[in-house]
Amino acid sequence: MGIAFPKLFPYVIIPPRAAQGNKYINAIIETICKGNVMNDIIKSVESPINPEIPQLDPGDTVSVFLRIKEGANERTQEIRGTVIRMRSSGNNANFTVRRIASNGIGVERTFLLRSPRIEKVVVHRKSHVRRANLYFLRDRTGKSARLRQKFS
Repeated sequence: MGIAFPKLFPYVIIPPRAAQGNKYINAIIETICKGNVMNDIIKSVESPINPEIPQLDPGDTVSVFLRIKEGANERTQEIRGTVIRMRSSGNNANFTVRRIASNGIGVERTFLLRSPRIEKVVVHRKSHVRRANLYFLRDRTGKSARLRQKFS
């Protein structure tokens, strides 16, 4: 059997004879095991954090001001609703906002946390919730869709 790295590189298997006396392969193995190379590569690819987005939690009532391009014009659109989920971390981190449009139809929109298209996010109200994903709000309307406000 060769040397394998199932967590870092599942496809890399070095044969035992080649790995025994080869200083170059041993140096690569040590560098990979330290994790410095992978962290540097990941950090170089990540986009910068948007400073206009505060700490958000599920249940928060927020207004998201989004820059929208229509032809040559650029305008700002406000989307006000409840954060129903926060997902992931790193480059793909996003949050979903649900609002009630006309005739009681719910509309959900997902935003990337690191998006430069977001001008700012304003938190109007924080709510006490006991779930990470508030998907149960999709089935509710009226008073049953309300969330208890958190005073802190």
